[in-house]
Amino acid sequence: MIHLKRFHLDMRTGKIDKLNSLIDAPESLDLNIFMDDQSCADASYTLQGILRHHGYTAQGGHYTADTRLLKNVDDDKKRWYSFDDSRVREGKFGDTERQRHETGYVLVYVNK
Repeated sequence: MIHLKRFHLDMRTGKIDKLNSLIDAPESLDLNIFMDDQSCADASYTLQGILRHHGYTAQGGHYTADTRLLKNVDDDKKRWYSFDDSRVREGKFGDTERQRHETGYVLVYVNK
C-alpha cells in the first residue's frame, strides 16, 4: 500500500488544506532494481485498488474506491469496479483520468 499525503497545514492560515497535485499511478510497479541481489522475492506489483477522497477540505468530503477483482486474470479487459456507497459501476482502468489524478490517496498494489 502506498499512502499519498493529500493534506497539509497552511502555516499562514492555520487551516488544513487538501493537496490536489497530479499523480500517476502506474498499473505495474517494478521495484526489483531497489532490491538486494541476494533477495529471492520478486518485487513486481500490479495496481489492484485506489481509495479516493472527493472534496476540497480535510474537514469533509466523500470517500470511494476503485478495485480490480483478484480472480480477473484477463489482461485485455482489465475490468475495474467503482464503489460509491450503494452504487457499483464496471469499467476499464484508464476509462477516465480520475484514477490517476486529484482524488487518489491510497494505492493498493499486489505482488505479481
